[in-house]
Amino acid sequence: MNEVNEKIEQTLKSCQSACFCNKGEFYPDKDFGSKIRQSLDNEKLLLSFARSALKDIDGVYVKNAKFDGEFVFLEILVNNEQRQVSIKL
Repeated sequence: MNEVNEKIEQTLKSCQSACFCNKGEFYPDKDFGSKIRQSLDNEKLLLSFARSALKDIDGVYVKNAKFDGEFVFLEILVNNEQRQVSIKL
């Protein structure tokens, strides 16, 4: 795996962590995390919460978000390269 792909994979892992962690429950940084569990199958709200959680990660834009059972799927642009992240709620 080349250096660019490694950086993208690390960025995707950071995105997963930021979305999975409940906002306010991470001791060192109370602003880390998301409120996606509060969106209750409202995909517009889910998208908003995901974008808010990832806004400080450089080069990342959440293009789309959807629920599928107990999973959330996010389409993310990392430096204009489209990737998908899944999170089990």
